[in-house]
Amino acid sequence: MKKLEYAFKIFDNLQSLIKFIDQKASAILIVAGLIANIYFFIFNNLVLIQKSSLNIKNCFIFLISLLVFIFILIVFYLLLFKVFFPRKAKKSSSTKSMTFYFEHISQKDETNFLDDFSSLNEKQMEEEVLKQIYELSFILSEKIKYLKYVLRVLFLDIILLSILIILIKV
Repeated sequence: MKKLEYAFKIFDNLQSLIKFIDQKASAILIVAGLIANIYFFIFNNLVLIQKSSLNIKNCFIFLISLLVFIFILIVFYLLLFKVFFPRKAKKSSSTKSMTFYFEHISQKDETNFLDDFSSLNEKQMEEEVLKQIYELSFILSEKIKYLKYVLRVLFLDIILLSILIILIKV
């Protein structure tokens, strides 16, 4: 197997893993939406607390409902802005425009891109693919890091929502 073929296999594998992470994030976004729906349904049915009925239970209900809301916002923010959005190249040491990277391609006109691409030899193609693999590895690591954080916050949010439901029913 040639180096370039092997590099493309790694590239394809990383692209597949990124798609897989994005699919997981989509499923988590649906779960977060359901939690938000439950929260707003519960919050809609709560009666505003009068000063005369202020007690520890009502303070806990307020505090927990506030935390559930904040955690839902954190989950939505992280999923939308840290997992789903495409990343810009950060790790590539080369300042030279790459013919394999979407952002660099979009900054060229069609003729320049076609000329740059047609002038590449196999060694340069291999270098371009390897640079993209390097970038994709960091993108995947970032997505996984934020997805793990989202799962932790979402789990905590489910626990707090359960406590909120119990407090309201008691």
